[in-house]
Amino acid sequence: MLIGSIKSLIRPYMANGKTEAKRIGSFGEAAAKKYLKKIGYKILKTNWSYKNYEIDIIALDSEILVFVEVRTRSSDALVGGYNSITKKKRESLKIAFNAYMAKIGYVKYYRFDVIEISWDKISNASELRHFENIPLW
Repeated sequence: MLIGSIKSLIRPYMANGKTEAKRIGSFGEAAAKKYLKKIGYKILKTNWSYKNYEIDIIALDSEILVFVEVRTRSSDALVGGYNSITKKKRESLKIAFNAYMAKIGYVKYYRFDVIEISWDKISNASELRHFENIPLW
């Protein structure tokens, strides 16, 4: 899905003394959140953390609890967002997931999604890809 021009969306994330990677990550998470709301998800939590582990977005897709990892990359990156999820990152997501589940209790349906955003710095256009129900472990 092509988001198109993102100048107004990215501007707030290009200030406040953040590193470029953090600013791009914040932009990606905001774009992913907007996209998920647009397709009918209910956002429950953003940047939920347990110790040093974090889940970018926790949402409901109908009755399914969805844990979303957002990966934002430059369009000229050698590895796309989906493929950039390392074993170490999968392990940290599993720790955060287990902590969240321990906190809320039993949930019948849940899944993991990845939203990959490829951003072209020159044209200021982006492309969003949503991978549903991906295996993390």
